Amino acid sequence: LNEDIAEIEGEIEELGEDAVAAQKVEEEIDAKMAERTAQQEEIGGVEEKLKGLIALLEAYQDGFRSSVNIEAGEKLTDLRMPDGRVLKEAEVTVVSPEKVQLKHPNGFASLDLDQLPSSLQDRVVKPPETDGVSSAAQEALTNKPNSLKTAAELAAAKDAAKQDIVDAVDRRRMELSQRNDRMRKEREARDQKALADREKMVATQKAKQELRVKLNAQIDTLEDEIRVLEDAIEAQDKAKEDALARMAAVNLRPSMADIDKVAKAYDTKIRSIEAQINAKETEITKLKREMAQ
Repeated sequence: LNEDIAEIEGEIEELGEDAVAAQKVEEEIDAKMAERTAQQEEIGGVEEKLKGLIALLEAYQDGFRSSVNIEAGEKLTDLRMPDGRVLKEAEVTVVSPEKVQLKHPNGFASLDLDQLPSSLQDRVVKPPETDGVSSAAQEALTNKPNSLKTAAELAAAKDAAKQDIVDAVDRRRMELSQRNDRMRKEREARDQKALADREKMVATQKAKQELRVKLNAQIDTLEDEIRVLEDAIEAQDKAKEDALARMAAVNLRPSMADIDKVAKAYDTKIRSIEAQINAKETEITKLKREMAQ
């Protein structure tokens, strides 16, 4: 039992050390999170400074597009068609990255960008083409550097980075909580087993004590019976002596046959009593051996 208790105490100490280590890991995570937050705040300060420049750049971009891009409603004069016709009065109705649709006095026309005059082709702002571009290049077009991102994109990236940290911390805390729960359940299971073992040991000791009391009582009874039988042997011996004495008094010279007959009768009773004593002594030895187990 002492060894079991020592083992349980050792395991409890190890669990305590694991809990301290887990707390230390959690504190390190919190410290890293605080450091990361500070870095994000510093980045946020730089981003705030870039907002004005980005807004200015976007304003220039919008101004450039409005000044060069063909827009719906624009009037075009002397527009030469691919078949050689010249449209004196044409109005742009729809502009797409692939086509320009026109309305003119004789109806409607749809021209591919490469069918427009070169002066008009240069005014069409096209999206960047990615066909045939490597995956790394396409990723570069998608994942722009911070210097080219808008304020909204930078804020979204910052929020996503913060959320990644929060998610990582939450996952770590969940893992630590699950581990602590598992360790607590294991400790409770060991405590319950130790308690059950102690109760079983107490019950076993109690049963052994009750059996020892019962066996001692049986041994005492047998020893009392042996003493009674021993007294009976002494009584038979005295009775035999008295019988032989009476025989000699009645007959001064009794025959050996008569003496043997009387003595044999008493000896037979004495041997029977001795056999009973031997049986009871054997039973006592058996009970003592059982009690010693």
